Order: sequence, then C-alpha cells, then structure tokens
Amino acid sequence: MYTKEVPVLMWIPLIILSLFCIVFGVLATNVIVPKLFMPVSGEFQFTGFWNSSLVSLMVLLSIALGIIVYLLTGLKKFRTEDNFIGGEKIQDETGYPTPEFYKTISELGFFSWLYKKAEKKWFDIYDLSKQLVLGLSHLLSEAHTGMLSGYIIWVCAGLIIMLLIMI
Repeated sequence: MYTKEVPVLMWIPLIILSLFCIVFGVLATNVIVPKLFMPVSGEFQFTGFWNSSLVSLMVLLSIALGIIVYLLTGLKKFRTEDNFIGGEKIQDETGYPTPEFYKTISELGFFSWLYKKAEKKWFDIYDLSKQLVLGLSHLLSEAHTGMLSGYIIWVCAGLIIMLLIMI
C-alpha cells in the first residue's frame, strides 16, 4: 500500500487559511486591531509588552540566525559514536532491549507491588470511571421496574431531596 499526494484543489483551502493566520498574526498590532476591531469595539488596550511586528521580526531573525549557524559551522558533518548504557559500551551483537530496563524496576520491592496493581488497572482513570458509570446504571436499571408506584416513590424522593437542599 502506498500513499498518494492529494490534488492541488485540496491545497487551496489550506493555503488560504495559512495566509490568513500569517496576516492576522504579523499585522495584528498595527493593522488588524486598529482597522477592524477598534471601529466596532471602541478603545482597545493591549496588556503587557506585546507587538506582533516585533514578535514576527524576532521569529524571522531566529530562523535566519539558525540557517547562518548551520551553514557556517558545517553541521552537515557530524560524528557518530557507539552507545553507552550504564558506562558500558553496547555492541551490535549484544543489543539491550529497552523494555528490559523497566522489567528490572518492576521487580523491585515497592515497585513490584505498584506494577502489579497497575496491571490490574487500579490507576486507570478511564477504566475506573467506566466501572462506576456501569455500576450506577445497573443499580438504576434494577430500580426502574416499570411499575407506576415505584416511579411515584422516585419522584417524591427527588422532591424531598430538592427541598432539603433548598433549606
């Protein structure tokens, strides 16, 4: 299976949106706010030290500086070294799989207990909330038997609870 580039017509909305973002970001302080927002809302006060032109200039300068440093220092050529784990040189034939590191931690005293509880989903918020909701819905479904007298009791109990809350 291979991926195929989308047609040019699908690029047009993305290009328009990105141009709007750039224009509204770069020209916000000097053009957009005074010409579009101030006539509608009246006086507008920027809080803090904010000038979109200054921020845009700093971003462009940092990009240009990064390109200059990259071209002048010759970072295209970089050295590679062997990996070290725990001060020992790792050879290609003796690769150390990453999950083994966590396996050793999970075998330590307190962590062993913690890992066992985590495997039983004690700390899984999604699973705990799912169990709570399903348990409550099971209790409510058992309480709703379809008999009119049961529903009248539910309505009266709800009214009493609301009255107690309002007191």
